[in-house]
Amino acid sequence: MLMKHYTELIKSSEGQQQQEFLNALETISHELLESSQFMLEMFKEISDGKAQCHSQIYIKNLIDSRFELFTPLIEQKNIICENHIRPSLLSYIPKSALTIVLNNLIGNALKFTPVNGRITIKNHSRIIQILDTAPAIVDHDRLKIFEAFKKAASEKSHSGFGLGLHISSELIDSWGGKIWLKSYPNQGNQFSFTIPNA
Repeated sequence: MLMKHYTELIKSSEGQQQQEFLNALETISHELLESSQFMLEMFKEISDGKAQCHSQIYIKNLIDSRFELFTPLIEQKNIICENHIRPSLLSYIPKSALTIVLNNLIGNALKFTPVNGRITIKNHSRIIQILDTAPAIVDHDRLKIFEAFKKAASEKSHSGFGLGLHISSELIDSWGGKIWLKSYPNQGNQFSFTIPNA
């Protein structure tokens, strides 16, 4: 988990860098609490047959805020992060839901991308694509990676319960979208998901 990773970074740092890690960890903790509350409310609304509240979101801005949140980790691993999302791209999605999805997908990309790697986010129409230079996920793992408590072989040495991608998949499904993965040997992985029309 990213929280555990930041905790380890805090222990091994000092001064201004340590404060940056502490600030990032505090923000992640706060967003995690908000996300948990949102998910409880969302599932209750679904079970009660109520419509969910959607808000207008500029996708590029939200992704920029995710990169800003993860800046300490990005700098620590010297990863190049590029946001090529069209500035005018917007959608009506519960902001908390999309934040959870982006935190999981970008967080995973940062966790598994090696030092001096690259993460690129772009869109093709209503498809958001997150590309990394992490070790490619093999075929048999791609079939189960969105299942609860399942982890790819390349992830088993890392902490976590294998729930992030499953939760992301469920949230994307809740707004009528789809998520899928393509992997390229010796190049990396590409996670893609769809967003509804504005």
